Amino acid sequence: VHVDGGVNRHTAELVGRYGADVLVVGSALFARGRSMAEEIVRIKTLAEAGRAAAAPATARGGRPDLVAADD
Repeated sequence: VHVDGGVNRHTAELVGRYGADVLVVGSALFARGRSMAEEIVRIKTLAEAGRAAAAPATARGGRPDLVAADD
């Protein structure tokens, strides 16, 4: 599942819970005062947590890909 738009630290866990494995993140990576690298790690971690919470134990695995969109 590919989610393009609206992905940020507040929505990443939710889209992960719904099975998103490709996240396109744009403006969330350019927030003033935040490290882009740290924001990528945070968003991926939240999405993975959402997927893990929603997936049956035997189907867990895989990491969501994070694609930075040109804003």
